[in-house]
Amino acid sequence: MEFFTTQDLADKLHCNVRQIGKLRRNGLLKGIRAGHGYVFAESDIETFYERYAGCDLSSEEKMRFAKILKGGTG
Repeated sequence: MEFFTTQDLADKLHCNVRQIGKLRRNGLLKGIRAGHGYVFAESDIETFYERYAGCDLSSEEKMRFAKILKGGTG
């Protein structure tokens, strides 16, 4: 199983690390606390892609709405 740091994932998703933090805090993306930061399992990233493909996640309000709409728990 492969793991990605917050920066790795931000690069992969073409966003900044703050956006990754917002996705994690709002329960859309599972992360594992590792030292002073988080790592993300490849399987959790794939689940995130499958569940939220096509959703507008550009704000925390839209993230909460997408989570309700998609029935996600994290």
